[in-house]
Amino acid sequence: NKISVKVWKQWQHIDLIVEVEANFVNGKEKHIIVIENKAYTSLHDDQLNRYSQIVEDWYKDKNVQIHYWVITFFDNDTKEFDSIANQCKEARGNWKCLSFYEVVDLTDKERQNGTYNEILDEFWVKNWY
Repeated sequence: NKISVKVWKQWQHIDLIVEVEANFVNGKEKHIIVIENKAYTSLHDDQLNRYSQIVEDWYKDKNVQIHYWVITFFDNDTKEFDSIANQCKEARGNWKCLSFYEVVDLTDKERQNGTYNEILDEFWVKNWY
């Protein structure tokens, strides 16, 4: 199986766009992961709908599966997380709200020194841990 991964930071003001292409027995699949980082902040200015429209327009007529994620540091049982999760449900694109802890399991050493993954460290570890 051949896998290709491409990442763009801050394309069209979207925090991260990840293109993953993989060859499977049944053929090639291309997945687009759109990530909006809302560590300790809320959504504003109809971001999710605007970003969904931009991504859908860009990948129009291309055979891709698009996944939309908002990643936050608010715990799942807080009103802040619930607010973001509700906005995700209401936005076009079926955004999924994830707690950072659902996405990444860091060791104590990684929390202190970073993971040596530029994107992960820049967007989350250095600023929020």
